[in-house]
Amino acid sequence: MDLAGKVAIVTGGAMGIGFSTAEGLAKQGASVVIADLKGGDLAAKKLRDQGFKATHAVADVSSEEDTQRMSETAVKEF
Repeated sequence: MDLAGKVAIVTGGAMGIGFSTAEGLAKQGASVVIADLKGGDLAAKKLRDQGFKATHAVADVSSEEDTQRMSETAVKEF
């Protein structure tokens, strides 16, 4: 699947299944926003170090304010 030009927001993407999902999307060409409460910055750096486009947003998806900021980060960065 070619995801070039697409942006993916992966909640819980700092580790485990979430990170694997983010990495898989990046490998398919998507720019990735890793949204998590902790560790998103390190996860995004790990993807950038592999040559992928990635950033992070600290977000609690149960918070409307956080999810708005997460979306704004995606628009601003990509």
